[in-house]
Amino acid sequence: MPHHPLGSRVPMLVAATACWGVGTVVTKQVLDDVAPLTLLPVQLTASCLLLAGVSLLTRTRRDGSGGHPRRADSPPSASSTPASHTLSASSA
Repeated sequence: MPHHPLGSRVPMLVAATACWGVGTVVTKQVLDDVAPLTLLPVQLTASCLLLAGVSLLTRTRRDGSGGHPRRADSPPSASSTPASHTLSASSA
């Protein structure tokens, strides 16, 4: 069976959707007790810390291939070639 390009990302998309849904309900309940200008920085800080933690845990080598790690047996992408090597003789 062929590997689906979004197969590994579906759980992350489901988790993001669940967090958004839960966050909306929690925000509505908390706004009765906390001022909006107090709640906003708290939510933003929590989101940034969570995102920083996830990105540290999932850090991969970026090589200009659209954010996907390059396999060892694949050739370098054109975008990872320095610009000076991509000029043709006719454009000089």
